[in-house]
Amino acid sequence: MHYNNTLLRAVTKRLLSASAKLAIGLTFWVSLALPSAQAATPQRVAVGYNHTLAITSDGALWTWGDNGYGQLGNGNTIVSASPIKVGTGFVQAHATGDRSFAIKADGTLWAWGNNAQGRLGDGSSVHANLPVLIGTGFAYMNTTEAHTLAIKSDGTLWAWGTNTYGQLGTGNTTDTKRPMLVGSGFAQANAGLGHSVAVKTDGTLWAWGLNSDGQLGDGTTTNTTAPVQIGSGMRQAFAGYKISYALRADGALFAWGRVCLPGLVCPKVSGPFGPHFSPPIEPRPSLVSGGWLELSTESDYSTLAKRNDGVLVRFSGVFDTSPTEVFGAEFSEVALGLNHTATLKADGSFWTTGSNAFGKLGVGSMPAVFLPVQIGTGFQSVVASVIHALAIQTDGSLWAWGDNMFGALGCSMPQSGIPTQIGGGFAKISTEQWYTFAIKTDGTLWAWGQNPPGSGVGNSSSCGSFIGSDFAEIATASYRTLGVKTDGSLWAWGTNGGGQVGDGTTTDADQPVKIGEEFTKVAANMAASYALKADASLWAWELGEARVENGLWKFSGTRPRQIATDIAQVAANGTQAYVITRQGALWALGCSAVNADNCNGVEKKDPILLGQGYAQVNGQGLAVKSDGSLWSLTTTNALRFGSGNNLDAETAPHKIGEGYAQVTAANNYVLGVKRDGTLWGWGANEYGQLGQPHGPSQLPFTPVQFQSAPTPPTVNGEIAVAGSPQNLTMTASLVPDPAHTQGLMASQGNMFFIAILPDGRVFTNTLTGWLPLDNVKRESYGTGLRKALVNLLIGVDTADLKGTHIYLGYGLGNTATESWDEMLASQRFKLGMTL
Repeated sequence: MHYNNTLLRAVTKRLLSASAKLAIGLTFWVSLALPSAQAATPQRVAVGYNHTLAITSDGALWTWGDNGYGQLGNGNTIVSASPIKVGTGFVQAHATGDRSFAIKADGTLWAWGNNAQGRLGDGSSVHANLPVLIGTGFAYMNTTEAHTLAIKSDGTLWAWGTNTYGQLGTGNTTDTKRPMLVGSGFAQANAGLGHSVAVKTDGTLWAWGLNSDGQLGDGTTTNTTAPVQIGSGMRQAFAGYKISYALRADGALFAWGRVCLPGLVCPKVSGPFGPHFSPPIEPRPSLVSGGWLELSTESDYSTLAKRNDGVLVRFSGVFDTSPTEVFGAEFSEVALGLNHTATLKADGSFWTTGSNAFGKLGVGSMPAVFLPVQIGTGFQSVVASVIHALAIQTDGSLWAWGDNMFGALGCSMPQSGIPTQIGGGFAKISTEQWYTFAIKTDGTLWAWGQNPPGSGVGNSSSCGSFIGSDFAEIATASYRTLGVKTDGSLWAWGTNGGGQVGDGTTTDADQPVKIGEEFTKVAANMAASYALKADASLWAWELGEARVENGLWKFSGTRPRQIATDIAQVAANGTQAYVITRQGALWALGCSAVNADNCNGVEKKDPILLGQGYAQVNGQGLAVKSDGSLWSLTTTNALRFGSGNNLDAETAPHKIGEGYAQVTAANNYVLGVKRDGTLWGWGANEYGQLGQPHGPSQLPFTPVQFQSAPTPPTVNGEIAVAGSPQNLTMTASLVPDPAHTQGLMASQGNMFFIAILPDGRVFTNTLTGWLPLDNVKRESYGTGLRKALVNLLIGVDTADLKGTHIYLGYGLGNTATESWDEMLASQRFKLGMTL
């Protein structure tokens, strides 16, 4: 196969930036013994919203916690409660929000994670789940949610990201997706919330960006888009929220902006959340105190400083300069997040404390499950509430688990993460946080749990109260209950102050009230009630017409009215409802479908067609198609947990599973019964609502353990070249492990020959030639594993390709995409040569 430079350049233009991000990670695992960069105050521990980074003494970079945008940098979006080794040769780590940055000893700067508005700095807006090379020659950096500052070893300062207030210092307010030169002679810089501060090598102090509260320190409240000199004799600066700090060479600490200086009694003002400090504006640097050694800059909202005795302290508030919360001399670095903290001690050990959501403390467990876990077998249906769940097996036995603080799981059921049988002979169930309704196989309706006013639970018995006979369907929501009897009659009871029972009155009903005839199914949410008739017509009713009497809201009574025809199923929850037509079309209903004139503060939405081929839906935004595939209709965390992927707003409906028959969800967790009767769950588990014990939600300072990564498998292959760079022939040989080429295994894999250009662009060699690596469909050199001898280049002028890395490897999987992912995960590849 022959290639000339013209054709290669033409192919290069077709490369998607996302492809470069995906495959550039191959170079990330190649350790290079290069001289150490001149990094100023390297930070080896960092925290984002819900993830953590740490660099151990051997230069290995480890990450753990949330991974919805790929911020862990391990090639996927699966959350991890244990540290994952991402690469080696690192000297600095930084994090903010859902993104991560790191600098290697060779001065290369890498970024990965959420790339909204191009804030990673790679020129695109595509999220990256592997580290992406941003540039070379860097010695220091600092980042905040909106923008990033980085200093090269030559003292030049670079900036990128959001520039609304001129915080990039580029002389304008234009956002940029790539590093832009700000100036030269810089030693340290810090990115704040809307503004930036920096210190040059000569000790001069500079600031730029938002200045609404005097945080630039120039004596004004006027924004500036270019660096302005504020002072001299400084060695460090920190930019926070409406406040800035600087440390003078003699250890004196200065502050300015919206700040309460020592000796001042700052006023408190009332607000929607109670009294709070309202400090005055101090538009120029003012002395706080002396005796300080260093400022810590790895926090967006809080200020850390190290005293001359080596003790790290945290200032008590955003605007308060009183030092509190002494960490102790044993701590050398502290990274403060919104609700968790990561620290590095002087002995080299890492410790974390605070919230363990998403496993961000790195202790190996967490109060949530991010991939489906099997709970049991032999189930036919399941329902969920905020803190507990119940399920019926095929033999009619009723099982419960989770928190039973309100008695909704029965009188003898303690809080338990293990499913426990609480009864038998049941056919249908519906539950809320406080109570449960259940229909037995003989048609009798029973209820137990706490008794909200008018709920119809009777005597508040946790052991069960008899409600009535001949029931076939049941639904409960927001202190009211709907039921359909075997004769098709519709009944309702409970709170009725807004007319939501549907009997035309506003009087609470403690006992079932007959609403209509010829109904088959019911559903309810906090905004409306729905009932389906035998002729497939859908009926609904909501709160009645509102008016104010004597300063109080009053509503008129309502009755069901027909809103649709040809409906096979209805489900509701919160303010949302879904229907499936008899042809399998799935529609989302807004409140305007029920009452076009009164949405009671809920945004009006017309019905939206979501797709075809559906067989079951629930009100929490999950639906099962006729083929058993499970789809999420919203983008909540619990639904993302089940697929292991981050779901941006435009991606729903999104497929998250196979083989399901029925699903339910509540409060960020999901339970589903598969066609084979197995019960699965994922999401939040702090109350044991997934049927298994949960990990800690909060911890004091706890050490983080780092496990050695397994040795990557060897790859038997090499690349040979012949000729001059102007007329080069390149041949690759690849010999897979014999264990992967025998029998059926020979067809379950793909081989890859990858070229990574110096600018980060990536190509893959296929049977039809070199192609840009596609982020969605990764092309390989044919399907099947075998001994291969491949001509990569024949008589090509490679003068313009100097520095290109050529990799070869293979992965196991039925498709090229599966094989690619497995190859990266197992590290079954190697660098063949560099042109």
